Amino acid sequence: EPNLPKVSWHAAKFQKSGPLTFDITFENASKDLMIVTPRVRINNILDQTVSTIEFPTQYLLPESKRSLKFEGKIPAWNDKVVLGRYTSTLEVIDAKNQTHLLQETKTYVLPILPIAISSLIIFFILGVYLRVRRNSRTN
Repeated sequence: EPNLPKVSWHAAKFQKSGPLTFDITFENASKDLMIVTPRVRINNILDQTVSTIEFPTQYLLPESKRSLKFEGKIPAWNDKVVLGRYTSTLEVIDAKNQTHLLQETKTYVLPILPIAISSLIIFFILGVYLRVRRNSRTN
């Protein structure tokens, strides 16, 4: 079994829009140097990869912790209305160039402002329609 670091990471469960933020902490509890290259793959609800975020290679000293923070625009999300469930998968490539899946998390993106505006417009049109219909029946 490969010698991999312990990982804890956080990504928001609910978001209104981008940018997406990840906090990743690697812990090397062994007495050996670990060399890993982390990346986060983001898939949409149809399991299509919409973006891959590559991090620089990390040199984890023995019995140490290393924290990474990503906060930025996801290339697939630029200038688009993003809606739905996205699965973020943290992978590391070890010193032998083998990829290992470490953890997954799901993020739900719900753009509240466009949905609220659309709902108000629909309710306004529906209210006007029902009022006109009721008034035409009484005449």
